[in-house]
Amino acid sequence: MADFNKEKALDELLAIFSQMKNPSFSDTMKAMQTAQNYLEVIHLESFQKGLEAGLKKIDIENDNS
Repeated sequence: MADFNKEKALDELLAIFSQMKNPSFSDTMKAMQTAQNYLEVIHLESFQKGLEAGLKKIDIENDNS
């Protein structure tokens, strides 16, 4: 994932909810699920980056021991 930009992410989430006027309950739930999927991707990719950085730090510390 490219550098995460929370303003852009918020804009994308709001776009999901604002695309329709007077959406049905079903459409609203679909938009919420799409937003949740988007947030999940952000979370997993961020976690992966943090894990990789942490593992690199551990490897560096082990090499220096």
